[in-house]
Amino acid sequence: MKLSFDDLNGPSGNDGLKELNGKKLLNLLKSLEKCYQNETDACEIESEIVDELKQMSALFEQYGLFSPADRKEKLSSVSAPSAGTKKRKRGGGSGNSGKISSILNVDGGGNTSEEAYVISNLCRVLIPTGSKGQIYSAAIIAACAAVLDCICQYCIHNFAQAANLETDMIVSIASNLISGLAKTIKAMMNESQHELAITACLNCAKRVMIVSNLKLSRNATVIASIKAVAEDILFDNRNDAVDGTESMEAAASLIATIPIVGNANGVTSIQLWSETVKEKTKELSGILCSFFPLVKKFRKGKQASVQLDSELIKTIQSSVISQADRVMIFMSKIRGIVSILSHLLEMDGYDLSNVDSGASLPLALLLDALEQLLHFSNIAETRYLATKSKLRDVSVEGGLLSASSAVLVANSVKYLGFALLEAICSMLTTSSLQYGKRLLELSLLNLQQSSSLALKRVIDPSSFTERNSDKKWCHRSIILRMKSVETFTLLLQRLGPNASVAQNDIFTKSLAFVAGNILEQINIDEDIAEREAVTGTQKQRIELLSKCFDCLSTTLSVCGGFLSIENRELIESICSRSLTDFDMNFNECALIKISILKLGASCMSTPWPDGAASGLTQSLLQYAMPMRCDRDTAVSSMAFTTVGVCNLSLSPRAPPLIIVSRTKESDDSMTRHKKFFSMSSMDEGMQSAQEDILRSKIASKEKKELKRKQKQEADERKKIEKEERMKTKEEAKSSLSHFEEKPTKVESDDASPDKVEKEIHSAEVEKVIHESDHDMGEASSGSDDNDDKEEAAPEKMADDESEDDDDDFPPIIDCGPDEDDDL
Repeated sequence: MKLSFDDLNGPSGNDGLKELNGKKLLNLLKSLEKCYQNETDACEIESEIVDELKQMSALFEQYGLFSPADRKEKLSSVSAPSAGTKKRKRGGGSGNSGKISSILNVDGGGNTSEEAYVISNLCRVLIPTGSKGQIYSAAIIAACAAVLDCICQYCIHNFAQAANLETDMIVSIASNLISGLAKTIKAMMNESQHELAITACLNCAKRVMIVSNLKLSRNATVIASIKAVAEDILFDNRNDAVDGTESMEAAASLIATIPIVGNANGVTSIQLWSETVKEKTKELSGILCSFFPLVKKFRKGKQASVQLDSELIKTIQSSVISQADRVMIFMSKIRGIVSILSHLLEMDGYDLSNVDSGASLPLALLLDALEQLLHFSNIAETRYLATKSKLRDVSVEGGLLSASSAVLVANSVKYLGFALLEAICSMLTTSSLQYGKRLLELSLLNLQQSSSLALKRVIDPSSFTERNSDKKWCHRSIILRMKSVETFTLLLQRLGPNASVAQNDIFTKSLAFVAGNILEQINIDEDIAEREAVTGTQKQRIELLSKCFDCLSTTLSVCGGFLSIENRELIESICSRSLTDFDMNFNECALIKISILKLGASCMSTPWPDGAASGLTQSLLQYAMPMRCDRDTAVSSMAFTTVGVCNLSLSPRAPPLIIVSRTKESDDSMTRHKKFFSMSSMDEGMQSAQEDILRSKIASKEKKELKRKQKQEADERKKIEKEERMKTKEEAKSSLSHFEEKPTKVESDDASPDKVEKEIHSAEVEKVIHESDHDMGEASSGSDDNDDKEEAAPEKMADDESEDDDDDFPPIIDCGPDEDDDL
């Protein structure tokens, strides 16, 4: 947390009026506007304005706009209603809208209050009047939005009579404020450096709507303008972050707040909230089915719950051809809708006292959409492996994404599914227990899909028979394993202590997967090169191990005596191994120490199902005593707590009020108990599974090496055969050229003397040229020399045949140097 001097010291001075300086701020803004018009440097003035606004934010956050208390009482007496004692409703104002205008009046004289100057200055910055929409810098806009946000938060969290004036002032200008904020945000949208200012304006608009409440119900145009701007920011496909930016989160939160203002038809905000949740859930399912259908054909009755956006499909098919662009559009849609649903389920700003009146949560629709998000990864990966390599970049049947594109974002979609599941769990109540089994099955499936192949083979051998299971890679993400464990822990907390949950086989397998992840991390050996690779850092592995220990601790605390003997024995053995194995991986990390101490304390404070106490007292004391002096304060605190729990268990105790007795085991329970897993069997099974996987990988590598050698030998044989064919062809060609030279000899014998003399002269000239070229460096290649030899061969033969006829030809004799040589 970053703190400034103002955060530590607070607002200076005792008189709130001296700290406002609204008139001074107005003069600074006018000077800044003159600098903008004259195009002069205004950095110093901007810095002074921002500092002044920060001081106002610190003051208003603690005391409100009207401070100190005597000033607030004076203005309250002026603007109090003349008669009646009607209680002020949240966001509805106190009925002083007629008299509040006198406080907001800025006439430039001495009667103008400092509070009126402050509100006027904020409106001057946040409500642009120019054609461009943005006049001031982003820093000043962000600071003004923060000031107004602090005033609104003071109104929201203070229900006393003192906050009436601030509420009435905000309500009186709410419509103009929201409209101006929409224009200001729209003017800054195309600039990446305005992220903080856009986020501040969106948060400010949200707070104004919460304060105004139903007063904006008839301003549909204003609400539509701010909603359109927020959707443009939220569904921006230029950002590839899975969690989105701060401005995207602020936009989603604003859209989720819009049902608070109601509508002109008189529908309550809670009913609008239910309709919005249902609408966004159907939109999410429609986007998933439009881009990448999870099933080729819908079952009977399933098509009605999915509404495909035909206009969006036609637009993307006609205008967006690239798969990369389609992936960005798909992720922006899924990320935005999930964020809106998460904020809707948080119900920030809603009156929770009236939630039960007219509120209905479409839990069945939400679970359908949630299953599509969480199953997307496995289905996309399976379809990718089942598709031919030539067709993996082609859009799937009935969808807009290809198999390769779907695999690229598979884990991101699943991560968003976990975010939605956490939001859904926050809304679960006792009436949601009918969906408990479905939620537990979904949690078990997530744990199974994100676990290693060896762990799957030990706990659920039937899952390993899946085709191409050893070629998949999406399950290697450590982050998704952490999310799976967190989801299982959260579901246990929401479902509560229940025998139908703790004695269920689904719960048993889920608990075994969590324990198996602990054994896998503490036994991991980095020296084995053929071990299954995982995508995660050492820090993420430590966090995963801590989450698993916390999950076992929560299981003990929540289920307690409802746990079976076998499940309790599994947890106890894991805890004993962690306490005694000092050479365990990551045992020196503070986070792991705290988690182990927490698990040990849970074991000590939770009796066994038959009422017996835990037998880990001595081991836990030996582990916790040295850690009381640990350098990490959190570890030291938890060690002292654990030692206290151990000392309490060693002292005499009162008889238990409720003794959980074991029921007589029937044949059905015996068959169920056979499915439980002990630590030793799991450890041995995982070792044998790892050896089998290692042998299969080595055999696969040897098979690939054999195929490579066979292919190399085949290529060499083809090369040798090709060379032999070329050699045979050249020999045939040379013999054919030798056979064609004989008619040339006959023609030379029958030629006339004049023709023979010309041929002899030309042959001698060519011979001289050839010798001169050879002496200059043998520029010609070997192939050219061979060609020259083949061309000179017939001419040489012709010279030899004509030597007898040229005996009378006078020889050429060099008689001495020429005249040029003498010179």
